[in-house]
Amino acid sequence: MRRHRILKGETVSVVTASSLAATLECDVTIRYDKPSKDHAQTDNWHWQFTTAATRIEQEFPSGMTALDDGEVVDAIGTALTVITQRGQTYVQCYIRSAPGGRVKDALFQDYIHATHPVPLDLFIPPGPVGGHGAIIETNLTDPAANAEYVTQAVPTGAIWKVRYFHGQLVQGITQTPQPQIQFRNGGSILGGGAAGALQAASTTVDYYAGIGLGSSGTNDATLTAGGAETFGLPDTMLIAGDSVVFLTLGLGANSNWGLGFLGVEEWVIVG
Repeated sequence: MRRHRILKGETVSVVTASSLAATLECDVTIRYDKPSKDHAQTDNWHWQFTTAATRIEQEFPSGMTALDDGEVVDAIGTALTVITQRGQTYVQCYIRSAPGGRVKDALFQDYIHATHPVPLDLFIPPGPVGGHGAIIETNLTDPAANAEYVTQAVPTGAIWKVRYFHGQLVQGITQTPQPQIQFRNGGSILGGGAAGALQAASTTVDYYAGIGLGSSGTNDATLTAGGAETFGLPDTMLIAGDSVVFLTLGLGANSNWGLGFLGVEEWVIVG
């Protein structure tokens, strides 16, 4: 185990980012180098705090300072709110040189959730490198005829991976549309996927897209009957400023999407 020196007057803070309001607590145990008539040799700190559901970095100081030179011998962050998924709330615990002072040492960092308190000397970086994220499922509002689903923007303080999509397109006479999903940053297309076939007039097709799916239509041939169509999406990370755009080539007055569904994997990040 690493040694975590803390000097007289230094303090401990927790930095968080969270997509939900979560009540957390932190416990820190300090063992001072020598006994003193003014204080016990072991000092136990405990404080609670509640995160905002904004994905914005927040700091929660302990409000205590070391009474003498010593060592942090134990520390743990625990969720009092039931956080059901990894990736929703990230915590970092630091020793600071003084309240509001420079960061001197790190005690732990990881995503905290229902069955996973974060103990001393656990250091897992934010984002997908450390493990899976939280599944965020969004209902896409039924648009009017000749209109697309609303673009979904990656929120500030998050990383997204689009996992799956479903939408049903009712096509009347005339048009032969071809649905696409694009990943964009402003006007730049980062990637995406498209149906492999054109939808014939006077048909209804359920479209399913996701990572690992293949295309059930090929060579832009026209689907002469309704039913279901699948197409793949790239295993791509999206960051704040990126967006998921729904684009249907050949969409017209007789084209009408129904209610849709989008599932993304999300990691809240700090910094």
